[in-house]
Amino acid sequence: MSFGLVARDHDGFVLGGRAGVLEINAGAEWVELQALAESMELAQEKRWLKLELESDYANMAPQCCNKAVDQLCKWAYKNNCTKAFDMDYPFEIHDVILRDAIN
Repeated sequence: MSFGLVARDHDGFVLGGRAGVLEINAGAEWVELQALAESMELAQEKRWLKLELESDYANMAPQCCNKAVDQLCKWAYKNNCTKAFDMDYPFEIHDVILRDAIN
């Protein structure tokens, strides 16, 4: 299973994010929990004082609501890696993030 997160400012501008693969065989709930933990860790590393978390867990919202994170998860799983990024996001998701920011 893989996780992904995209950090945005209050205007929706992408500040960075993370994508990764869990080394254990975990259910969707645990993967979502890992993404939330990674989000809080990223905010702490960046010294952001205010944080609003959103989830695209299927029981809460359809995955189509956050295509950028969905693409990040697929990218991490395909490449079997964990990567953090600032505004230098992976080329494979560049267009998805731009389209998502415009909408």
